[in-house]
Amino acid sequence: MKSIYSKLLFSISIALFLLSCTGGLDSYKLLCLERDELELAILPDVGGRIVYLGLKGHGNILKSDSSLWIEHPSQKPDMNTVHDYKPYWGYMVWPSPMDEWWRRQDLYPDKKANGDRWPPDPYLIYGEFAIEIEAHQVVLTGPKSPLTGVQFTHTIELLASNRVRFHSRLTNIRNDTVSWGIWTNMQLHGASRCYVPMRNADTLWFKQNVTSEQDSIPYALLDGYFTFLPENVQAGKTSYMTKVCIHPGEPWLTAFKANNVINGDKKMNRRTFLKNSAGSAALLAVPHMINSKKASAENKSSDMPQAMLGRIGKKVSRFGVGCGIFIAREFSAQEIATVVETALEVGVNYIDTAPNYPGVQKKLGPIIKPYRDQIFLVSKIEEATYDGAWSQIKKSMQEMQTDFLDLVFFHSFGDTNRWPDTSWIIGKEGALTALIEAKKQGVIGGIGISGHNRPSRFLGLINTGEIDVLMNVANFAMQHTYGFETKVWPRARALNMGLVAMKVLGGVHPVTNKEFRFHIDEYDNAIRYALSIPGVATAVIGMRDPFEVEEAVATVKSLQPLSESEMADLTQKGLALVQQQPSIWREAWGPED
Repeated sequence: MKSIYSKLLFSISIALFLLSCTGGLDSYKLLCLERDELELAILPDVGGRIVYLGLKGHGNILKSDSSLWIEHPSQKPDMNTVHDYKPYWGYMVWPSPMDEWWRRQDLYPDKKANGDRWPPDPYLIYGEFAIEIEAHQVVLTGPKSPLTGVQFTHTIELLASNRVRFHSRLTNIRNDTVSWGIWTNMQLHGASRCYVPMRNADTLWFKQNVTSEQDSIPYALLDGYFTFLPENVQAGKTSYMTKVCIHPGEPWLTAFKANNVINGDKKMNRRTFLKNSAGSAALLAVPHMINSKKASAENKSSDMPQAMLGRIGKKVSRFGVGCGIFIAREFSAQEIATVVETALEVGVNYIDTAPNYPGVQKKLGPIIKPYRDQIFLVSKIEEATYDGAWSQIKKSMQEMQTDFLDLVFFHSFGDTNRWPDTSWIIGKEGALTALIEAKKQGVIGGIGISGHNRPSRFLGLINTGEIDVLMNVANFAMQHTYGFETKVWPRARALNMGLVAMKVLGGVHPVTNKEFRFHIDEYDNAIRYALSIPGVATAVIGMRDPFEVEEAVATVKSLQPLSESEMADLTQKGLALVQQQPSIWREAWGPED
């Protein structure tokens, strides 16, 4: 985080916004903070308000007039005049109720006599706030207002994984007892989509100001959420004004604008947004910001379900991070860190990677090093020879900055080009001998086989008695094609081998390089199918951003095994998919056997 005054690097399409964070001699100071991909800017001289919040390169999610940021300080509204009001907007906090702003003071008799409600206390919204900076945190202390008799202290903390936490403390500086509420005000652009979890639709209350140029904003109730529909506004309307009061089911909201997301509602996930919004493409590869104390409480690592991984004898989280997704496009180290650290925070401990994921293991190294003792780290080999296998094990450990791998798989054992001769592989000069030695030396914790197709080839290695874990394609469509669930896994269970499901949601076609997935409505069922199979300890899922991590967390934590009737229905759905799209669900990974 750059907590010093430095040149502002935010991507924003306003020509006037070419100033340093020091503001220069003719403008306000602008305090700029950044951590990971998150950027935030504060005007300490003008109420300590946040005027910029966004992900790098994706603009400002807040509504704020940047031309006011570079005003000369002399243009700031006069606190002694109190009739001026300028729309700096952004994120700010003030006391309520409004009708008490002017009644509890003697500075402005006319406003007290009139019972004025507006504008807000100028000492709080225009006053200069003192700054204290420590690590990824800034504390802003405001003036003691002679008008409302309070003082604000705002703490803004930038957390890992593009999250920010706001905390405000209101102090009574008078001797008499008062009762104030604290209002948080976050101004968003009119084009933003904002979802509020509803407790009861009957609790909605609207106050609409309708004129020839103003009209009520279209809205909808979708899956238990209230949202305005800015894309449905009438042509020719230049201004809309609607006030809605909501008794929310939870004290959080989720908002979307272009490529920025503010997510405070753990139930509002990518899937819900994709179903309810026409703007889905903008969200696909974007990390999120979160403003929710509830999130950390709900997602404590101790709450993550775990299962024993067969005879390995270690417990693993019920879903793991599949790093193959990071080569779908070239993910940066920071993007990978955002996903991995979010997963670790919520209790995921299983991380699966491979040496033929270009650059991924090197990027993972510094990310996982501080957490290594918490992680069940999995890699693979793709060399059939003794020397080649040892070389890949050592290289993987070097790249990931560790001296131990919890599990090493033969990678994609159905690939006959990579693994042409099983009998040679298990011989003295073959890769299995290298893995057995590595296990005896304590370099690796277990030996596994992964694969997408040709399940019968796996039996030769399984019958050596040296294989501890299998990882195979397991989804409700491909059970009808490759069928590891019935062709191989019963034998593995008899030997107390660990089972790991992969491609549970679909995958990336190896020929077309296009991603295919089940429909979003089947997300829960796809994961439930894989984790309902006897003996399956974990499902490896490719997750592109923290939003997808949270989606998997919510599904796994609430998971109920499929009933017999649900399994039957899902089996029929899978068969229909195979028949309708054989090039994907029947042929994606090559020959069945």
